[in-house]
Amino acid sequence: MATPRRSKRIEKNHRHAPTSVDKSDALQKRQKVEHTRTENVLEAQIARPGKPDKYVRGRRGYLKLMTEIPLDTMYEILRHLDPLDLLYLSWASKSLHGIVMEKFSIRIWEEAYERLYESENPPPRCPQDINLAQYTRFLYHNKCMICETQSGIYTSWMMRLRACNHCLDSDQFSAPCYPYLDLLTIRRRKDHYVWTRDLEKARQSAGWDTWSRVKKDRMKGESDFDMWRKQCHQIRLADQGQRRAERRIAILKKLEETGWTESSIKEINNGRLSDDLPGFTTVKKLTKRDWSHIRPKIESALSKMKAIHLLSMKRSRMHNRWYQFKKKFQEWDVAQTLDKAFRPHAADILIAEPFFTVIFETDAEGAAFEIDDIDRVAQEWIEWRDNLIFSLLPQDLQDRYPAGKPSLLPLAIFCFSGSSFPRNRMLDHVCAERQDVRFCEPQSPDEYRVLELLEGVFELGPWKWSNRNLKFNTTGFQVTVGILDFLGMDPYATTLAQVRGCNQAFTCLPCDMECTLPLYHKVNRMIEHDVCFHYDEGKERTPPSTRWIREEDESS
Repeated sequence: MATPRRSKRIEKNHRHAPTSVDKSDALQKRQKVEHTRTENVLEAQIARPGKPDKYVRGRRGYLKLMTEIPLDTMYEILRHLDPLDLLYLSWASKSLHGIVMEKFSIRIWEEAYERLYESENPPPRCPQDINLAQYTRFLYHNKCMICETQSGIYTSWMMRLRACNHCLDSDQFSAPCYPYLDLLTIRRRKDHYVWTRDLEKARQSAGWDTWSRVKKDRMKGESDFDMWRKQCHQIRLADQGQRRAERRIAILKKLEETGWTESSIKEINNGRLSDDLPGFTTVKKLTKRDWSHIRPKIESALSKMKAIHLLSMKRSRMHNRWYQFKKKFQEWDVAQTLDKAFRPHAADILIAEPFFTVIFETDAEGAAFEIDDIDRVAQEWIEWRDNLIFSLLPQDLQDRYPAGKPSLLPLAIFCFSGSSFPRNRMLDHVCAERQDVRFCEPQSPDEYRVLELLEGVFELGPWKWSNRNLKFNTTGFQVTVGILDFLGMDPYATTLAQVRGCNQAFTCLPCDMECTLPLYHKVNRMIEHDVCFHYDEGKERTPPSTRWIREEDESS
């Protein structure tokens, strides 16, 4: 019977062979090692971790087959591995550990590092106080060298140590204090830590020269190490960026199959691809499983983005129609002869038909507006406003004017107050009053739409919104009648223009006695002064003639 081929013998032997992790290794309780100095960590744990992790388990013990390979072939294979691969291979099993870590294999490690030293980003030369396997773990293995479970994100060249947050916060480390600054330290942000055991020994001994000499010797090459780490970080970032770009291209190709092209995505996102889309920032390669997981999320995000874009475009078209209307309104406004305080604003015409429908209900890019339509709606608005003001007058005042229509020569006795101006206001101020839209309170869905538009174009709110609680001010009316009688003017015929055109100045005697210098007021200021300071409904009012004195009379 012919002898089976060597590969068949290996496979047959492997069926009865244990996994790559021996039972003795798996069942053996991990020995507790007292970590006091950096050398203890390197010597006790650097060569082989307490238990194999995901890097070294292999696949169902297949690495065990490597021990069946002839040694010359084995060494030829090992010569092509990187230092980190050699380290992981030494952790796979006791047999492989013996092969990779024996003295004869030192040449393999040296050749691996010689290739690294000739690379674009060569690491610093290995220090004399550790071997190449220990150096490999310090440089390339990201696990904490103390607990072997968490990521060792903090490194110390002088300690040849990589540690995690948890270990630095444990009782194994202590913050150094003067004069113990010559001890070996590891840095975390702005804080430095030393081995607690080293600190205790330093306090008990006086060999400061020894500590200082050790630290000085250990710090050789630290600047090269820091520079190498920075270059590694830059290379890693560039590699991650490249892989993200490749993943993004793969996702875009998948999206194109579903109808979302790159140009359509840019169109709804201001001409660029959004980095916020699900899966775009992930580094790993796109797989079918990844795509099935992120596809619903991406499509949902793109649908929301498209809805926002369409709403934004619709709002932009509405703003264009508003600006066209505003331009035409300004042409109408320039041609008017009525006092500006009594003319409507653009927002007053906006909320009237047909302009409301054209601007808010249509979705055209632009619209044509006619000055004749604006003039007609403006005259209707003025008539509505005058009727509203006339209806607020007391009945005895309404009886003085033609029935059903006010004179609105703007009389000085027409005084009003409202929620936006609680004090007395004359008619021209009332007609000119408009609130900032931020303080308006819309009372219907249509008013909310108008508010949103006016906020975006920095326009004041309509007069109607600012004067919802407008009412006739009896106090201002009575004070105005008294002062006009005092001046010899007809209260029921004197207009605002006549009051403001009166150049006579008066001073209030009760207030003048409290001031070092006399204060002179024109007629309109006299009315405001009396309303604010000399009107009390609970007391009898004194006539203006007893309180006010003309400027000429006072000087004489």
